[in-house]
Amino acid sequence: MNKNKLKQLWDYEVDAKMWKVIRKTAPDKYIGMIDNIQKESEKVRNELYEYILTVEDPYYRVLLTCRFIERKTWKEVAQVMGGSAESHRKALSRFIEENL
Repeated sequence: MNKNKLKQLWDYEVDAKMWKVIRKTAPDKYIGMIDNIQKESEKVRNELYEYILTVEDPYYRVLLTCRFIERKTWKEVAQVMGGSAESHRKALSRFIEENL
């Protein structure tokens, strides 16, 4: 896992909802392309799950899960974990810089 993979996952997740809607009305010639995008998104998501399982500190496991798997806003992360949104954002930023 690296920073580019995290960004890729974030981008895929943003697009995933859009692709599901588009797929319903897309011409047949585009279905394969859309399915490939969705498969790649799932592959990257699985890589992230596997990476999160290797993170020893439970704080960062929960933080990574909340932010990248559950796609919570920083405010929602703070509600789940306590503390401030800004402190969690900074902590995750430092973790990514030091570990990915």
